Amino acid sequence: MKCQGIFKFKGLQNRPAGVFTNEKGEQIKYDEAVQLKLDEISGSTSYERVFRLKKDNPLIGELSKIALYQDIKLEFDVQFYNNRSLVIPVSLVK
Repeated sequence: MKCQGIFKFKGLQNRPAGVFTNEKGEQIKYDEAVQLKLDEISGSTSYERVFRLKKDNPLIGELSKIALYQDIKLEFDVQFYNNRSLVIPVSLVK
């Protein structure tokens, strides 16, 4: 399913690869990624939204040209599973 939203662009931030230990004591490795930070304005309140993008995602190149706090419109792919859902940014709507 696709959806769109309008946000304030807060920037891109590199997140290095790493390891953490979950509640079961298992070590979980994660890859290097880029965090996309946005503000969603709802009424008189803003909510920070952070999305993780793979380093090779072509959306990063487009987003890196955008000025901070500019309004942007993004398209997302929404995927539903039994016990969770994913909201994945896929494109910048012009």
